[in-house]
Amino acid sequence: MQAATRRRYPYDRVWQLTSIDDSRRGHIEYRYDLIGRLLAANSAMGHETFAFDPAGNIQVPSTTRHQSIATRAPLPKILDNLLKEYAGTSYRYDDRGNLIERMQNGQRDTFEWDALNRMTRATTRYGVTTFAYDPLGRRIAKHSQASGGTTLRNTARTIYGWDGDTLALESSVRQGYAPAERTVHYVYERDSFVPLMQASHAKALSLAPTTDVKALMAANFGRYDIALDPLWNDEYEREAEPFVKDEIAFYQCDHLGTPQELTDHEGKVAWSAQYMAWGQAKEAISQGAHEAGMRNPIRFPGQHLDEETGLHYNRHRYYEPYSGRFVSSDPIGLLGGLNLHRYAPNPLQWIDPLGLAGGPAVGVDSHGQWIDASGSAASAPNVASLPALRGASIPQVRSILNGQGYSLQNPGNARNERWKHSDGSEV
Repeated sequence: MQAATRRRYPYDRVWQLTSIDDSRRGHIEYRYDLIGRLLAANSAMGHETFAFDPAGNIQVPSTTRHQSIATRAPLPKILDNLLKEYAGTSYRYDDRGNLIERMQNGQRDTFEWDALNRMTRATTRYGVTTFAYDPLGRRIAKHSQASGGTTLRNTARTIYGWDGDTLALESSVRQGYAPAERTVHYVYERDSFVPLMQASHAKALSLAPTTDVKALMAANFGRYDIALDPLWNDEYEREAEPFVKDEIAFYQCDHLGTPQELTDHEGKVAWSAQYMAWGQAKEAISQGAHEAGMRNPIRFPGQHLDEETGLHYNRHRYYEPYSGRFVSSDPIGLLGGLNLHRYAPNPLQWIDPLGLAGGPAVGVDSHGQWIDASGSAASAPNVASLPALRGASIPQVRSILNGQGYSLQNPGNARNERWKHSDGSEV
């Protein structure tokens, strides 16, 4: 049995996470600006620094540690909030704000989208990957054809099963070099996107064939009859088979619900990861887990890694951890804010499991996990995003609180005003 992992999460007076003390990963420090945006992260992964324009776009700081704000070069303007270049990587978009080209280290990746702004095809240095979705917009299939000389296997077909908005299973068949089949079921904490365990089996699911409707109608004088459709008349009905697990593994997650370790049935760490601030991961997989085909694609809550593109599938959109942004526009348009590609001002205390909007939290549970009013995993409370109020005049404080959605609870007590947000935050 391996030694237990210990983590400690200190916060400042406005509930900003200042550091993480991790017995496996060491000490991690964070620094923020006056409105709660992450400026720096210092960990074993390196020293990361960030800058933001007024619209919240992440940019590479033009100021060194020894430069003053007065002498730093201005940040480049990002027209329409479409990031064209970040840390040596260039991007190009279509008229709807969908990423269609990425140039990184001399390698060109291209992406194609359907009329509903869902990614349908990605061509990268590793090969070609296509995606399919159900009528609810959930991704249900992925087909990857690897190019020669890559570490990915030649072809892979993966189907996905859903429980509402949480990914319940994935089943894949890989052909070519080292062929393999695998089905993995995921179990989450109740009403949450925080993974609890995975059970895997070295066999792919067998799906019933799709009805050839044209042939069915041709045999019935051009008329469709549901009673003749084998999908509906029990012709394809089979006895339910129990899921025989080959391996069961348990997740250990951080305060957000991001997987940190995956332990096997003996309590040994089979998989672990170190993360950069915006979600880039460096994985470590044990020899036994590697031989068993065990892996973990889950990243930030609601996100699943696609090895072929380096993007995270985030239910309604795709997220790029390298730049900390979504690669397509917010489906709700400007009603979701002026910046249609923004993920969060602070990835350490905000989550967006649906790729739509992060929900505010009201506190933490017994495990240190941020929760919302229903007890589900969520982001930091609104009070954590307030700018510093000390030194501001009373009219300025009132203006800030009004702008953040707070309401005055005791208007008759000017000497001791109490303001409350709908998420339960109080000032």
